[in-house]
Amino acid sequence: MTSKEALADIRDYHNETVIDNYCSYTENMFEKELDIIEKDLDRLEEYSKIEEELGINLITLFKALKNGFYHIDKNKHIYTMKPTKGNGGAMNFYACLECIIAEDTYGDQYIYSLKDYGKVWALTKEELKQNRS
Repeated sequence: MTSKEALADIRDYHNETVIDNYCSYTENMFEKELDIIEKDLDRLEEYSKIEEELGINLITLFKALKNGFYHIDKNKHIYTMKPTKGNGGAMNFYACLECIIAEDTYGDQYIYSLKDYGKVWALTKEELKQNRS
């Protein structure tokens, strides 16, 4: 059952159980609260569609853009990476929406596909160490 289906069930149940003398103020508050929940669910649905399109959780993506991440190479060495800034200081990420351009501590730049999260790059060393085996 989806959240939207659960919300619809709550509305149906509430409408079926309302007593004739039920306080209209309480009724209005209940409907307003359900409307707030529905708006939040709509917003979450939009985020989910974007995540599916990009192939990565948005929270993970923004943590990587803000704090940097780790990269594991074919020899299983782990490196610290920081997203680079393009002309005018804007993240290069926004230009392509499918990758992060980052540089290592030596200033060399690399491109990471968002869909490769957990395979060749991650927020923690532990995530990459799990993939070493």
